[in-house]
Amino acid sequence: MHDERSRIEYAALLHQARDAERMMVISWLLPGVMAATLLAWGIGSHAPGFMVSVVLTAAGGFLAMTHWRERVALIAGYLEIYHEAEADNPSFFHRLARLRATLGHTGGREWHVTTFFNALSAAAAVVAWMFSSADHGELWAGIVTACALGFASYSFSETARAQQIDPAAPWRRADSGLREVRRVGSS
Repeated sequence: MHDERSRIEYAALLHQARDAERMMVISWLLPGVMAATLLAWGIGSHAPGFMVSVVLTAAGGFLAMTHWRERVALIAGYLEIYHEAEADNPSFFHRLARLRATLGHTGGREWHVTTFFNALSAAAAVVAWMFSSADHGELWAGIVTACALGFASYSFSETARAQQIDPAAPWRRADSGLREVRRVGSS
């Protein structure tokens, strides 16, 4: 009975991981297309203020992709710890983690998405400065540039941080149990 429930849970979690992976792709692809369309529309209208929407759409797409990427990693970590720990169980995620640790996997796809969104944001900033002769153009160009720089800083640091996280670590910590910590110097 326990083996049957374990198998059903494993299959359900693999299904959730596939769905989360699909959502991760959709969550960056649709905002990416929308941001590119807004960039083209902004270039056609010669309005530097319109470029803020390009940067915000790119940032929204990146944040959505980050959410789904974390969800996939959480499911993979759970499966690795609770379903793939024993020798007779399937061990795809466990072996994948070992492979990444051995080869130094860098997760190129996530870096491609980060670079894509930052290229759109940088193009929006450049276009905003090209059309800064409009009414309040320099103000809008400065706002777009500040948003693009802030987004670039956050997206690169978040992608680098995500590459260094072990998806099974939170589940190992949760399994370790609570223990009392004594304070030094208190009575």
